[in-house]
Amino acid sequence: AQNPNTQPFVDAFTAKNGAEPGPFTNYAYDAANIAMLSMLSAGNDGKAVKSMLPFISNHYIGTAFQAYLDENGDQAIAYYTIFTVNPEGTEFVPIGDYDGQTDAVTLSE
Repeated sequence: AQNPNTQPFVDAFTAKNGAEPGPFTNYAYDAANIAMLSMLSAGNDGKAVKSMLPFISNHYIGTAFQAYLDENGDQAIAYYTIFTVNPEGTEFVPIGDYDGQTDAVTLSE
């Protein structure tokens, strides 16, 4: 199941940049937002920022995923998009998803 926030992100990115985002652009966008919100919440104390990351992440619904982090900042539940490479070898093509919470693979083709 695709995240409902993905397509609006793709549309806005494409409108601004004249091209669709690369396959991991929305992951980088979400990670940067989680980091920024943690810094805004904790100030300039590195330990405080680190301690805020799991809290912010666990409440942030992004364009690619919701990353549930444990107290060490590691991903507690894995969600992955499964890709293949097109026949020309020039492009990643999504073919399914893995849901770590249910341990289920859903293929779209």
